[in-house]
Amino acid sequence: MFSFLRLPVILYAYARMRWLSKSLNTRIRLERWQMRQLKSHLNFLARRSPYFRERLKRSRVESWRRLPFSSKNELMENFSTINTRGISRETALGVALE
Repeated sequence: MFSFLRLPVILYAYARMRWLSKSLNTRIRLERWQMRQLKSHLNFLARRSPYFRERLKRSRVESWRRLPFSSKNELMENFSTINTRGISRETALGVALE
């Protein structure tokens, strides 16, 4: 169902994609933009998530490709320290199972 309240969000996303498609018209520009976005996200995780702070402490942001993969079990065991909103695993499971 369409909501007119979402119209500004949709228009912003459209305008942003139009701008990006024009400004990222070469592979080099696109890769630089992607790296900036990735660094920004990893820095956000390092600030907000104790789990990722510890993992990223051992390596530089630039060496993100060498970060180990996380298994589902590991993610579930560390849920409370991974998420950046302070939601406990029990709370999230309770909401999911309602």
